[in-house]
Amino acid sequence: MSAEGKPSITIRTTGGLFLLSALLELVSVGSPVTLLGAERAGAAAAVYHLAYTALFAVIGAGLWGARRWGARAFYAGGLVYTVDKLLSLWDRDAFEVSLRSQLGGYADLLQAVPSDLLFRVAIVSNALFVLSWWGFALYLYRRRNGLR
Repeated sequence: MSAEGKPSITIRTTGGLFLLSALLELVSVGSPVTLLGAERAGAAAAVYHLAYTALFAVIGAGLWGARRWGARAFYAGGLVYTVDKLLSLWDRDAFEVSLRSQLGGYADLLQAVPSDLLFRVAIVSNALFVLSWWGFALYLYRRRNGLR
């Protein structure tokens, strides 16, 4: 919190963006997901999206209000997010199935770009997202005295 007792604009903005992420997860509840080495649809995908909806909503509400439990939810969410990203890259075949599904009618584009290159790009982008998450976790930890 700032000297006036108001939450940090950085923390509050992050909370708002997490609330927006929760809404986007809720909208995509019917979309298939890559989970445990295969693409899943139906109830499994819905549970996955609803779990992330709840996680993002709790993190967002906690950060918006600059609550200590919001920071703890952010750390717990970081663990879930990190494990999820590691699992999504664990099985390269599942990655390619997911990529083809995401490209839909444009799956022929995979012939123009080597799948090995796309896999490396996915690894780097996922690593950057995870590192960004933990970078902000460090920021929250350092600012913990400003949380209520």
